[in-house]
Amino acid sequence: MDRAVNALRRRRKNQGGFTLIEMLVVISILGILAAVVTLSMVGVVQNARHNADQAELKTVQVAMDTMLNENAVDTTATPCGVTPATKTSDMTKFPVSGAFFPQPPSPPSNKLLTLYPRYLRISTTQQNYWCDPDGTVHGDGP
Repeated sequence: MDRAVNALRRRRKNQGGFTLIEMLVVISILGILAAVVTLSMVGVVQNARHNADQAELKTVQVAMDTMLNENAVDTTATPCGVTPATKTSDMTKFPVSGAFFPQPPSPPSNKLLTLYPRYLRISTTQQNYWCDPDGTVHGDGP
């Protein structure tokens, strides 16, 4: 019996490798790290999406302000024509064509005041937008 125990001890000391317990500990630690990284990435993605939505809203607002200023539009006299019920992501129809007209002179009847292509480079946005009568743009995002 002593010979068998001594033989096992010698064999165990000479063998290279990991025991089952060591492997389970390492796999458990890797699983915990993977879970932590995955959960932290969810917050990063949501934060990035929120920031992108805010940046897009600011871009549309600047384009709207530029269009209104360049065309001398009196926003107190005419609303933009896009309400929360008719909001859109199509910038070829935002604001509603013919809703704003320069003061004075009136534009030709074929002049369309829309944000795309002159004031925005994209024809479709990620969010839907509408505007107040004073030209303030609002979006779907937070």
